[in-house]
Amino acid sequence: MKYLFDTHIFLWALDNHPLLSAEARYLLDESDEELCFSPVNVWEIANKAGTKHPLDTTAEEFRQSLMDGGFCELPVTSRHAAVVETLPRIHGDPFDRMLVAQAMVEGCILVTHDDNVAKYGSFVRRV
Repeated sequence: MKYLFDTHIFLWALDNHPLLSAEARYLLDESDEELCFSPVNVWEIANKAGTKHPLDTTAEEFRQSLMDGGFCELPVTSRHAAVVETLPRIHGDPFDRMLVAQAMVEGCILVTHDDNVAKYGSFVRRV
C-alpha cells in the first residue's frame, strides 16, 4: 500500500507532538509500506513563513528531512488539479483538497488527523 501524509502529521512527527497517534508513528517509523509526501506539503510550510503562524522549520529544511527520511515525492499533475473540481466541498482548505485529489488519483491512502478530511472516504485514514 502507498501512503500520503497530511502536512500536520509530518510536523507532529518532527516535534514528537503528543497528538501524533501510535498508529501514525508506526506508519512513519516501522511500516514497510511505500511512504510519500507531496510538493503540496512543502508548499503549505512555505506558505506559513512570515505569517502569524510561523513554524520552526523552513520549507527547504522540511523538504530535505522528508527526502533524507526515504519518503518518495509524489508529483502534482494537472489530473490531480482537475479532480479537485469534482470533490464535494467538505473541506475548504486548498492544500488538503489537493492532497485528497492526489490520494484518489494515485490510489494512495491519505493519512490525517483532520475529521473533515477523513469524510472524503475510504482512501483517507484518520489516525
